[in-house]
Amino acid sequence: MIKENPKISILMCVYNEERFIRDAINSVLSQSYTNFELIIINDGSDDNTSNIIKEYSNDSRIKIYSPGRIGKIKANNLAFTKSNGDFLCYFSGDDLMSQDSLEKRIKPINDIFDKPAISFCRLITFSSNKKHDGIIIPRNKNKGNSTSGCQLFNRNFANLIFPIPEFLGNEDMWPTQYANYYPEVITKNISDIGLRYRIHSNNSSSKVDSFDKKTEGMHNRFIVYKIFLDKYKKILSQNNIDKLEALSLAEELRYNKKSLSILFISDLTLTEKIRFIFYSNRFLYLIRKKMFSFFSGW
Repeated sequence: MIKENPKISILMCVYNEERFIRDAINSVLSQSYTNFELIIINDGSDDNTSNIIKEYSNDSRIKIYSPGRIGKIKANNLAFTKSNGDFLCYFSGDDLMSQDSLEKRIKPINDIFDKPAISFCRLITFSSNKKHDGIIIPRNKNKGNSTSGCQLFNRNFANLIFPIPEFLGNEDMWPTQYANYYPEVITKNISDIGLRYRIHSNNSSSKVDSFDKKTEGMHNRFIVYKIFLDKYKKILSQNNIDKLEALSLAEELRYNKKSLSILFISDLTLTEKIRFIFYSNRFLYLIRKKMFSFFSGW
């Protein structure tokens, strides 16, 4: 049964976003879907972010917490404990929501309360760098993007994933594993572009990072395959176990710069193999950076 106008909790964890935070908040406040709460965790900002956020403190839809510098995953875990929505989503302090973002993203799952459910929308990049501007990811209209700002999920799903393990490199890879592999999770991909993703020099995963910084950052993200597999191996299907083992092995080979060996992993798609290979070698990574728009979105 569809619950009329369910509430959405938007988890927004910010650190030093003085250049972008006002536009980000305003894009939430101008949503066509109006039954939401915006939970802002100020993660120890030492620029003007705190003062800008305080300008919105009289808005009853906004809850602001300033626990000091605790890190992004801890901040998201805290935001979850402060939420009371029927559905939840992530949002960053440097991005923008399309005006009908919440409305379009909740629609395919707004009648699902008894099982964990998540939707993934698409995004479009924007940047002062033309090479990084105006790219729709993914290009395939039948797929959504797994980055955190494209995820919207019900409370049942949230209760599965939280608290997110604090040693992981980011917050979006953990729920993605549940969407892909956990039993009985309902996953919906929508063609709508629900997020305008800003690319700039201070992104947590920057498009201009050196190879050494990028490979360490990716390793902190991709250890999620092994962690998830170890936690849930007893309840996963054999096909999903095989897939996670293949992804975990590919990450081990990528991190140790054994590019050719990745080609011989049988349970990976060609696209997955190419992704791991291009991030396993300094020269290939430079090619990947130069041809960002071509490789993005597949």
